[in-house]
Amino acid sequence: KFSISLLPPNESGSKMIGGGLALDDSGNLYVTTSFGEVVSLSSESGEIFWRYKFNSPYLSAPTVINSQLFVIDASGISRSFSLEGDQNWIQEGLGSENIRYGSVQAKIVDNILLLPTSAGTLDAVDPKTGIKLWDFHFNSQRKGYAGSALGDFGGNPVVSDNHIFYGSSNGQFVSLNLDGRKKWQVPVGVQGSPVAIGNSLFFISDLSELTRITKADGSLVWTNPISMLTEKNHYFEPLLAGSRLWITGSHK
Repeated sequence: KFSISLLPPNESGSKMIGGGLALDDSGNLYVTTSFGEVVSLSSESGEIFWRYKFNSPYLSAPTVINSQLFVIDASGISRSFSLEGDQNWIQEGLGSENIRYGSVQAKIVDNILLLPTSAGTLDAVDPKTGIKLWDFHFNSQRKGYAGSALGDFGGNPVVSDNHIFYGSSNGQFVSLNLDGRKKWQVPVGVQGSPVAIGNSLFFISDLSELTRITKADGSLVWTNPISMLTEKNHYFEPLLAGSRLWITGSHK
């Protein structure tokens, strides 16, 4: 229907390396870019309704929930906008010195907004006011692996059976109650988001192993290596389709 460039005028020769799209119920499109912009436009004509420019890049897609737009930049700052472009609140999060190729999105459960930050902290806030309800931060790293120092999330938190499951690149995977209390924690990192199936969680570990653990206590059921440790491939979260788990990676 239309084609539009969202590159800033002085960046005509550049390429965007992150960001994403979200659509509301009225068919309006919201875009975040690695140039630090949040843009609202028509999905029918490409007409731009409003746009903001911030200092830090956006490496993940925006999230539209209940007539609000939520975005998280690479420095860990979260913002809420009305769909008309008014800023509702801003939440300062912990940033990381290491900027990865991608990041994670805001997620809501039981009127709690979950905000993962680039430093590996999970903040829970009131979605209307941005007031922090609780936070959680990993306090240890998998020793002997360089990737554990990055501390970033491997993927989006997953909510299943009233528990929050998520992992980070620092070699930790955790289950939290909805009030932020830790149920269990195991020393394994995650690439991408976990997939909840029945009583189990499936994910690609930071050691490039397809891993299955139990949701109840995090105990290991099995692991299946999908590449050699010497291979520098990145894998994305498994996709459940046709009673099978499908895995994609950077090796094409």
